[in-house]
Amino acid sequence: MSDYFGAVTLDAAKKQLRVDYADEDELIVTYIMAATAQCEQICGREIVKRSDENALCDSVDDVPEAVRTWVLLTVTDLYEHRGASESPIATGRRFYDHLLDGYRIF
Repeated sequence: MSDYFGAVTLDAAKKQLRVDYADEDELIVTYIMAATAQCEQICGREIVKRSDENALCDSVDDVPEAVRTWVLLTVTDLYEHRGASESPIATGRRFYDHLLDGYRIF
């Protein structure tokens, strides 16, 4: 997982999801990466720096709590609504989307 650029660790996501087994680690990492990519699109910059000079931080340990919380809540939505044709993610802005407002580049 050397090219991992998620905004939260697998351990943090598993704690959020209350998952204490490894069977779904790959799925959870996929959700972390999807949530991080969505977060980067909303913010207009990388969260954990890979090549963007405007990246929010240099490592996953430095991700601001509001961004970390947004990613964890999005991972939770993806995990809990997997297989659903319509979820809170698809139906518009969620109450916690405002957590990213201070980190967006316009």
